[in-house]
Amino acid sequence: MSPPAGRAPKACARLPAATAARLTGARAAIATPQAPSYAVSGCDYRLSGPSSGMLRLSIDTGAQAARRFENTVTEKGQTAAQGTGSPPVQIGGVGDRPEWLADLRRLLVLSRNRILILELRLHKTSARSDLRRARRLAGAIVEARA
Repeated sequence: MSPPAGRAPKACARLPAATAARLTGARAAIATPQAPSYAVSGCDYRLSGPSSGMLRLSIDTGAQAARRFENTVTEKGQTAAQGTGSPPVQIGGVGDRPEWLADLRRLLVLSRNRILILELRLHKTSARSDLRRARRLAGAIVEARA
């Protein structure tokens, strides 16, 4: 069951540390909740082992989440057109509308008027590899909410 609009689910509960480790290929993960907000919940994960690095998850359930998603994607596209960074790439496989921001290693997923933001920074991996991992993580979170 989804929380009422404006009530943020606990991000660390949506993606347990053990699941984050398994889906990223890390040996272990330590989860730390971000400072709470009414409509946004976040969790930082420190990953260790062969896929060491960090993962940051934010879930935005605010009434304007879909608008914020569109604004972020539009703004990123405009800055890319001006020669700063790469444009968002719409991908398939998870949620209603996933967008990959390769230069930021960030996956934005619009799903049921909520935004999942996964930022994955692993050592010695490519953006393509991080995208595959981020897509698996987002899929696990979206499925858990169903």
